Amino acid sequence: MSDLRPQRRALLLGGEQHELLFSLAAVDEVQSSLNLPIFDAIRAIFAVADGKVTEKGLEILAGVLAALLRTNGEPGATALGVIRQLKPETLTGTALQVAALFTEDAPEADDEDAAKESSSAVNVARLLYTCTSVLRLSEADVWEMTLRKIYLLIDEHLIANGKKKETDIDSVAMFAG
Repeated sequence: MSDLRPQRRALLLGGEQHELLFSLAAVDEVQSSLNLPIFDAIRAIFAVADGKVTEKGLEILAGVLAALLRTNGEPGATALGVIRQLKPETLTGTALQVAALFTEDAPEADDEDAAKESSSAVNVARLLYTCTSVLRLSEADVWEMTLRKIYLLIDEHLIANGKKKETDIDSVAMFAG
């Protein structure tokens, strides 16, 4: 699947299948509703996926799932409603699916960028401004984009305008002595 054409992925919750995409709207909803940077929320979900289930981890998993459901067409989804659908025998698997969903839709960053961003919230306003004012994309389209797609488009803009060097691993390896 192309990073520029992300697809919704299936998640089974309470016996119902949901098609979810970790869009900018979902990231904003998670950060707003949990008052927690998205990377902190995902770390807590990875802990649940590893079997380290705590009350706080369960609350975060339910809050992230509810935010994902709301931004993917289920406006009435709540964390309490999600908790009622989580089953102990599938809890770690569900957490792993949510973590994988985020990972697939998150930007690939070099170590320096990853360290800086993983300790702070995603600046949704800055991304929205950059995409609408600089890249001239519609706001509705930007809300439906994944972070990976947004960062790819910004990188291409910077390369096209000479503000960032293009590094094509294939061509670098091909010409290496």
